[in-house]
Amino acid sequence: MFRGQKVLAFIPARGGSRRLPYKNLLRLAGKPLISWTIEAAKKSTAIDCVVVSTEDKEIEKISSQYDADYVIRRPSELATDSSNVIDSVFHALDHLLNENKKYDYIAILQPTSPLRLETHIDGAFDLMAKKEAKVVIGVCETEHPVTWMASLPESLEMNDFFHGTKDGKVAEPSLPFYQINGAIYVIKLESLYKERTLFLREGAYAYVMPRKYSIDIDTELDFQLAESLMERRMKSLR
Repeated sequence: MFRGQKVLAFIPARGGSRRLPYKNLLRLAGKPLISWTIEAAKKSTAIDCVVVSTEDKEIEKISSQYDADYVIRRPSELATDSSNVIDSVFHALDHLLNENKKYDYIAILQPTSPLRLETHIDGAFDLMAKKEAKVVIGVCETEHPVTWMASLPESLEMNDFFHGTKDGKVAEPSLPFYQINGAIYVIKLESLYKERTLFLREGAYAYVMPRKYSIDIDTELDFQLAESLMERRMKSLR
C-alpha cells in the first residue's frame, strides 16, 4: 500500500531469449533467476500484489512455487523479441479488471535485475511521494563518460571519434552521466493509461541506484557478474 492506494508489482518474464536462452529460469546462487525479483516484491512494504506475466509453462510453475499472487499467461504475440512490455502490462491489467482487481500504481520489475532489493522498491516509492512524481525510473551512473563514446564507420577510421579531446586527452565531464538500469519503473496507472508510455515528458524522476545493484542480465558475462555479486552478498549474510 502506498498512501492508502493499492500497488501492483508486474514482472514480465518471457521464456525465449536470443542472447541467453531461458535466462529467467537459470539458477543464480542456487535459485531460479526470476525468484529473486518475486521475493523482493513480496518483501516490499509498498506492494500489495505480485503478478508474473509469461507465455512459458515452466516459468508459470516456478513463479507459483515462489508465491507470486497471480501468474497470467500472455499470448505468444506479446512474447517475442520485438514485443513492447507495455502491451503485456495492459494485457495483465485487463485480465485483473475482469476479476474486479483494481490498482492505483504499478511497479514494473524486470526479473533480469536480480540484485535489486525490496529497499530499492520502497525507496522508489519514497521518492515518488517526496517529488509528487508521476513516474520514477531506476538509473545508475554510467561506467564511462559519454565523451569516451562515438559511432564508427565501416572503414573503422577514428577521424571523427576524438571530438571530445583537448590537448591530447579525452575531456572529462564536470557532472556524472546516468543510464536507465531497467530494475525499477513505478508509475501512476492514471498516467500510464493516459500516456501509454513510461517515459513521460513531465513528472518523471530518477531513482539513483549503485551499479552493484543495477546489473541487467542479457548475456552470459552479465550472468557471471551477477552470480559473483550475489554469492558475495549471500556470504556476508551468513
